Amino acid sequence: MLVEGVSLVQAFIRYFTYIYQTMLVFSPVLTLIYLMIGGMKFSVSSGNHEKVLAAKRTITSALIGAGIIFLAYPFLNYLGFVISPQGSNLHFLDWYADLVTMLALVYLAWGGVQYITSSGKPSDILEAKRTITYAIQGYVWMLIVRLVFSSLAHS
Repeated sequence: MLVEGVSLVQAFIRYFTYIYQTMLVFSPVLTLIYLMIGGMKFSVSSGNHEKVLAAKRTITSALIGAGIIFLAYPFLNYLGFVISPQGSNLHFLDWYADLVTMLALVYLAWGGVQYITSSGKPSDILEAKRTITYAIQGYVWMLIVRLVFSSLAHS
């Protein structure tokens, strides 16, 4: 019975992995399409406050959706590691580094959206620059940590 249960779980994991990998292929395309739609809405808004808000919501939704898809990757890898640790070579640091990298990319994109939608307002531009700077700093620190731990692991 236990062998059947394991094979059922493994079959589910394979099926779910296939679906997720398909989503990873199509999500950047869909994200770009929705970003273009949001950009076009923003361009033709003619300063109408409601249309500008609708464009910002479209852009924000596209980026949040892409972030969820890409942030799910390290979580699902970790879940696979927990379910079948004997078949996985994933380490916690790798999972954490993937998570921080994805967060940095999401914050970098969010900073770009903030900058684009700032309309020249100095306080909004400053906030966008801060977001971009924090994203880059977080990624650089993760690279340093990864280099230090990989050099310690090879010693």
